[in-house]
Amino acid sequence: MSKFFAGIDLGSMNSAAVGSTALRACMPTTVGWAKDELARMLVGDGLLLGDKLQQNRMALEVVRPLQDGAIKFNSPTEVEAKLKGSREQEAVVFLLRRLLHQIDVPLGDESRCVVGVPSKASMQNRRAVLSMVQQVIPTVALVPEPFAVAFGLYPEIRHAMIIDIGAGTTDLCHYYGAFPNAEDQITIKMGGDRLDQWLLEELQSHYPQCVVNLEMVRELKEKHASVGLANEKLLVNLPTTSSGAETFDITEILRESCQRFAAEIGKAAVELIERLDLSCRQETIGNIVLAGGGSCLTGLDALVESACGDFGSCNVTRIHDSKFAGADGALRLAMKLPEAGWQQLMKETNDADSCQQPTVVEQKAA
Repeated sequence: MSKFFAGIDLGSMNSAAVGSTALRACMPTTVGWAKDELARMLVGDGLLLGDKLQQNRMALEVVRPLQDGAIKFNSPTEVEAKLKGSREQEAVVFLLRRLLHQIDVPLGDESRCVVGVPSKASMQNRRAVLSMVQQVIPTVALVPEPFAVAFGLYPEIRHAMIIDIGAGTTDLCHYYGAFPNAEDQITIKMGGDRLDQWLLEELQSHYPQCVVNLEMVRELKEKHASVGLANEKLLVNLPTTSSGAETFDITEILRESCQRFAAEIGKAAVELIERLDLSCRQETIGNIVLAGGGSCLTGLDALVESACGDFGSCNVTRIHDSKFAGADGALRLAMKLPEAGWQQLMKETNDADSCQQPTVVEQKAA
């Protein structure tokens, strides 16, 4: 029987999947349902994603199940019940099925999948993600997201640091060719969503007459955000409470918020470097890679280089493909992991001490 493999990066904002079928797919990690009976007449009883969700957004109850880098629980008992009946579980399972369908990977015993999760996700959330993926595909491994990125980048064993900046979390990992332990990883519960919130609060504080929301702020950030000094003032037209639009100078607001965000990342990078053995420290800081959607922040590479410069010659680069790098690495691992490796990891599934190691379970798909 032919085997199929898939690599999945479950992100707070977007999720990506690549398959041994040579197909790949990416979609927002957002799902919508009709909010009332009238809306149900318009959109039906099914779940909506992508363009259909955006077209009908006002008529939908919309959830981002992985917002803040973790499954959103309504209560601790949901974990024990394996999130039965929760909208978040339904959304993630639906999303996984759609991703695997788009890359033509079967949902049977012939398929194996590696899924990236935040570096130091709690055992609670790892079990929740694992439980939901098991409903879709039989054999599953969970690995830290930055490790998946690194495995795709470096075909040979070498030292590097991956800084994966997502919407919900920023994950840092020392990569050296083996699965990382807890000391090799740092997760900051801060990502692009936090920067959006800071920008919104600052805009509302400085310009109370300005009418903005998170979606508008996110667009401004993606278009103009920079850590460095701007050569010109950034003037933008925004709606106001007087029902008209005015021009606002957001140069300092944007720069200061971005610098605050970047400083936290630089601080975490320094903390991880200080944990490294001196024998590999120089090689590691010579291979620092920014990944994830936040890697596009202008000037972030220079700031991290400056923050880590006291340790020696530092080189920071950006990932070649922030959208699919994690999924590509996860697929590569899934295809190269020998049978003995899968069996070993399956034995460690119920070991609480291995919560920072990849967790593998084999069971029949629902």
